[in-house]
Parts: sequence; structure tokens; C-alpha cells
Amino acid sequence: MKADEQKNVQELYGVQFEGYIPTRPDLHHKYDSARHTTMDGLDFYVDTWPGSNGEKTELGSDREHIDALIRAKGYKIPANMMYVRLVHLLDAEKRKELMSIYGEDSASTGFTEADLREGGKAQGQWPTLQKGLIEVKIALEETRMP
Repeated sequence: MKADEQKNVQELYGVQFEGYIPTRPDLHHKYDSARHTTMDGLDFYVDTWPGSNGEKTELGSDREHIDALIRAKGYKIPANMMYVRLVHLLDAEKRKELMSIYGEDSASTGFTEADLREGGKAQGQWPTLQKGLIEVKIALEETRMP
């Protein structure tokens, strides 16, 4: 995480490994993103979205836990952020995943989450902004891969 002196979050970065337990063979990860990228020979699903800290989060979700942890340490999440998520499924059965998420404050764009969503006044700007997010995320990943 990157924050200013007043503990205002500017960037978030997270990595998660996850797998379903053997006693639940019926569970599989389901990603349907049409966008993919390849890094170091591995295929990753690519998703982007604008978000706001006023959005409802699912009770017990990863997002709820992360937001609570950030706030518990005295940090403030920006009103509006832009996110990119890369997911690689580690097995053919789609039961194990490697996920990394990058988010940044959208204040520098001058747009809110509502502006960038479908039907928003800046919806036409989102393709360019998400392209930049993806490029930043991939560059971050490539500096971390051996």
C-alpha cells in the first residue's frame, strides 16, 4: 500500500493464493473475463473496474476484510478508485488460483466511479484509463517475477 502523510491511501496492491479443500470436490473457480494476458508463459484473466468506498460489500468477503484492516490501522480509503485484477488458475480442475489486484485513487483523473461506469458522463474515458491500469499492473508483476 502507498499512502500520503495523512494516511490517505493512494495505491493498493494485494496477492492471494486460494484453493478449495478436498472435501468439497464440487467447487471450482469461475472466471469469464474475455481479456487475458500472458506473463512468463502463464495465462491470466484480466478484469478492471471503477469502484467507490460507498459500495456495498458482501458480508465476510475478501473486500470487507481488507477494507476493515486498512481502516483499523488508521488509513483512509479514497472515495473513488480504479482496479485491475489478474487471475491465474493453477490447475486444470480450476480449484486453485493465484490472484493479484492493484488499485489506485482515481482523483488524478478528475472522475468518480459513477462518472466511469456505464451511462456515466466519462464512460468514454474508461477504455483509456483501464488500459493504463493494466499496463501498470503488468509492469509491477514483471518486476516481481523471477
